[in-house]
Amino acid sequence: MRIIDKNNAEQDWAYLTGKYGRLDLLQTNTVSERFVLVEIRETIGPAVCQVMVLGLNGEPLPGYQVAFAWPDAPVDLRPLDYVVKWADRVVIQPVNTNGDTGFGLGSGSFIRDLASGGPHTAWVLSNRIPSEGLGRFGMLGGTDHEGPLRLTFRLVSGSTLPPEPEPDKLRTRVERLERWAERLSALWNEVD
Repeated sequence: MRIIDKNNAEQDWAYLTGKYGRLDLLQTNTVSERFVLVEIRETIGPAVCQVMVLGLNGEPLPGYQVAFAWPDAPVDLRPLDYVVKWADRVVIQPVNTNGDTGFGLGSGSFIRDLASGGPHTAWVLSNRIPSEGLGRFGMLGGTDHEGPLRLTFRLVSGSTLPPEPEPDKLRTRVERLERWAERLSALWNEVD
């Protein structure tokens, strides 16, 4: 999964939880066809949670539904027949022809306690395809609606799972970052 901060820099899960507190990555037990949360983007600005749903080849999947939950949302999912129900109460919206949908956020969407996390959960809602989800997210108090509020889900099957980073490429990247940090430190020392 890619995590992109508000400056378009790639981050990790520790960055998200360090800044926004408790977040739950809700994963399915299946290795067959499913929706995987492939990207979380930190956004600032409009109080909106944006969700994109993509197909096997990265194409938009219009018409799929997204569930957006909070404790007193209007739709009760319990009596309805969906493969995955990460929360009981939701609103449901279809994605448009670009694979997007958005949910307006209000004063109840702020993260009040980092240890508890935010009030929202989101996932792709389907009668036949399970979906990962993100739980306990919201907007950071005292900011201009800052949060991990741009989620991208992608349909995968057993043969199209997102590849794990190759150890050699990952090690090369880490070494490059370490060299960059050393150069930055040396420049900083020159300034002093």
